[in-house]
Amino acid sequence: QGTFALRVDGSTQYASVPDAPSLDLTSTITLAAWIKPEQNTTQDLVKKANNGGATPTNGYEITLSAFTAPNVQKVFVRFNQVTSGDTYRVNSTTLYPADGLTWMHVAATYDGATIRLYVNGVQEGSLAASITIATNTLPLTIGGQSDGTRKYKGAVDDVRVYGRALSAAEIVDLMACGGNNGASCDDGVF
Repeated sequence: QGTFALRVDGSTQYASVPDAPSLDLTSTITLAAWIKPEQNTTQDLVKKANNGGATPTNGYEITLSAFTAPNVQKVFVRFNQVTSGDTYRVNSTTLYPADGLTWMHVAATYDGATIRLYVNGVQEGSLAASITIATNTLPLTIGGQSDGTRKYKGAVDDVRVYGRALSAAEIVDLMACGGNNGASCDDGVF
């Protein structure tokens, strides 16, 4: 969220990383990002899946829920939504800001046994799970879904995808060295 944060307009913009074998993470994963949202609709932050549309596709995501019930203004992580619905979904307890002024660090991990969601370095939810995250040929998208829907409005910085579940201490370290304070992370540590 420093000088090089990506700001997307919620209408036409999002980033797309081409599909690669390194993004097909089936048994362990960490997703993390700094976010500064500017609107209160369902918005995809980091996603390699497709909910609905012409080609619904299982995969993984960190998303913001709308300001409507039942999960009002929550950050959530979800796996394999097309075939499993919200079975493998974990919501935050903290409401995300939508003022366009406040940064928040979000991270999610799956270690093969438990899905965990962290907000600002604090674990806010977990779910025991034994799943295989589905692989697909979709790109990894930042700030929207690959079919051009569910676009995020705001800034995003220091997006990370790891092929393993970082520990709680590593999540705190990642937050401390990321975009919020301008310090650089030594990826060799992780």
